[in-house]
Amino acid sequence: MKKGSVFISIDDNSVFLVNGIVSSWEEMLRNASMPTLLDATLLPFKNAIISDGLVSVMPIIFGPNSKADFKDIYMDAKRNGEIKARI
Repeated sequence: MKKGSVFISIDDNSVFLVNGIVSSWEEMLRNASMPTLLDATLLPFKNAIISDGLVSVMPIIFGPNSKADFKDIYMDAKRNGEIKARI
């Protein structure tokens, strides 16, 4: 997305819009297939959400059913105005 990348929490399916400070997530995760499972810390920074940069990519490949579920979670959050762009 133009304004950041969508992160979905595995804890409660909260949807976050996360920005990169120096590099975009596409640049940082260049070789990872999307969607991907990350271990990341999200932080508030200047009216946005960022990561501290210490990100671990988990070796999991999601199938079409999981991808459809993630899209549904995102679309529900978007429709209900529940995408968190600030912490």
